[in-house]
Amino acid sequence: MNISHHAYDVVKGFRNSLGEEQKAVLSQEDYEDLQILVEAAIAAHASKVLHDNAKQIEALAKSTRHLASSIEQDEGDS
Repeated sequence: MNISHHAYDVVKGFRNSLGEEQKAVLSQEDYEDLQILVEAAIAAHASKVLHDNAKQIEALAKSTRHLASSIEQDEGDS
């Protein structure tokens, strides 16, 4: 995922949604500041999603190890 590209597209869409009077009030620096904020928001969300997925994988690994241990014990009892 190219965060900068996505942020640029969001800002471009915002810019295109503005009327001429609104565009006249905003400078290029304002759009650049907005792009930085959008990039930060996307990055923060992506980081949270990856962290949550890692936690789910860790839980699955723990569950799988527990199941494998149970199977090994059952085979040892036979």
